[in-house]
Amino acid sequence: MLIALCALSSAGVASGAGRAEVRTSVLRVTPPFGSAPRNLAVALSPAEKRVTSRITREIQDLQSFTPQTLRLITWYVEPSTEASPTVALARDVLIATQQIFETFNVFDGQATSIVIGRTQRFLNETVSKLGCFPNLSMTFGQHLMGSALCNDRIITMNLSGYLFLETLRPVSSADEVRAEPPLNKTSYLLVERNAAVLAHEWAHSVRTRIAGGAVPDGEPKWMSEGFAEMVDGLAQAKTFSPDLSFAEMHAIAVRLFSNWPTRCRLDLTTYREASPLLAGCEYVLGFLAMELLIADHGGLGKLLELYKAVTVYRTFPMLLPSTTGCRLNSSNMKQATSSPRSQASVRQVSTAARWEVGRRPQHVLSSVVSINSLAKSMYRSSSSDREFLALRYTT
Repeated sequence: MLIALCALSSAGVASGAGRAEVRTSVLRVTPPFGSAPRNLAVALSPAEKRVTSRITREIQDLQSFTPQTLRLITWYVEPSTEASPTVALARDVLIATQQIFETFNVFDGQATSIVIGRTQRFLNETVSKLGCFPNLSMTFGQHLMGSALCNDRIITMNLSGYLFLETLRPVSSADEVRAEPPLNKTSYLLVERNAAVLAHEWAHSVRTRIAGGAVPDGEPKWMSEGFAEMVDGLAQAKTFSPDLSFAEMHAIAVRLFSNWPTRCRLDLTTYREASPLLAGCEYVLGFLAMELLIADHGGLGKLLELYKAVTVYRTFPMLLPSTTGCRLNSSNMKQATSSPRSQASVRQVSTAARWEVGRRPQHVLSSVVSINSLAKSMYRSSSSDREFLALRYTT
């Protein structure tokens, strides 16, 4: 099942023998939320069209219903956030996330407290009363944005951080009392980020419960964050359907959100261990890897089966050889086998992303086959999108 990831996790290969012609097509992106430029578009490769089409089939027949796991949540909401449209969107996307899991017969969960506030005082006091005392040293001693705390039994959302942080800094007392900007005046990139927070953290919680109540030993950071990003991407596409396709969600998440290729210059295997140096790279690179895995190796259901298997094999180094033939050493996932289709997919996407819409040739050549090389070539820089990546999530 993880054959594609084994190939993608290895170092890039560049050779003239691997070249292939790629014909790109234009995807017009019309976000159904926030403020967006007119004529927003990206050039998609055949690989991207194939992958996003297959993933679309994962959610196209999903029904809307009241999830059973919604009953596991106790809400602690600061009065100043009760009427927030941002929180309302985040709650809608959370429900879609629960519906997706339950459609795949995943009812794993635990009693979870969700704490939403504008002020550090409310967040600190509420989390403490719930018997949780997290280490916040990596976030200026604050509940900066969103977190899953104390073995994922508490999820926090600092609405002030989500509304006003566009560079990495502490939340100020002035931020806590500023009026929430109207959604239609807020960048669609920020609205998408903010709507994802509860779904993302809930995905972490479910992943932990599926795996027996603890984060699997040896699980790469890019895989855990990529899984949560993938789930909240599916949930947003479901929530805003038919006005937002998964292909558009893909374009927003990996083409338009941030200038991450200038930050994420290392191989995927570098982003395995939790570290401040990750700078958010594990999220977007993991999302790309999860897309290929779900599209080409059995869908989301197979990925969920992998986490269930962890309860038997206990660690990723033991699990992967048993299911895929891949092996891990102490720091990197080594290439054990190769998937020609996955290599071709990454090569095509890398090629397509090099060209701006309206200025690209109909046929272009590329020899790039590694996931990190794909990442470096996928973004067309925009001065308004500079600082978002490190702020997508804080844990």
